[in-house]
Amino acid sequence: MKIKELKENEPLQIIEVSNHLTFHSTEIERNMIKMRVFTDGEIAKESEEKVEGINEYYFGKQKYQCNVDTLKTKNVYFKNHNYVITYLISQEWTRVGNIGGWFDIIKDVSIYMKNPKDRKTLRTVKQVIRQNEERIRSVDYSSLLSMLAGQRKGFEAFEPEKISENVYNLKRVK
Repeated sequence: MKIKELKENEPLQIIEVSNHLTFHSTEIERNMIKMRVFTDGEIAKESEEKVEGINEYYFGKQKYQCNVDTLKTKNVYFKNHNYVITYLISQEWTRVGNIGGWFDIIKDVSIYMKNPKDRKTLRTVKQVIRQNEERIRSVDYSSLLSMLAGQRKGFEAFEPEKISENVYNLKRVK
């Protein structure tokens, strides 16, 4: 987890990596890597999405093992924010508990703060991350039925509201 400074009207690049398959003469786009962004602020503006062809994708020095062919990027500019949290999530074939299949795997969590020395905001950020970790751990993977029916419905301190594609504003639940 990295903490970086993000001032108002500085760009944050959001990525999405996909693979295109042809099935019975129909092209299917499958999102393989995506970024989810959580903030307490607003979007000031967004750039146009850029699309480029790729053959591979790396998380630092580690190569993503699935086929990919498209990288989409766009810059998002925030205002009135104290924090922005990004999750980089990849789709990977793995076994969790007794269930094998395609699962979302968190590859990176980054924290951007307007003022990195703001202790109150840092406590809030840690609470958001803890809540997300608890939500992930609450799924029972002992069987498919348990997984589908068993997500814990506990107290959530923050409620996400979608404000743009892959960007969510977090409101504190009273």
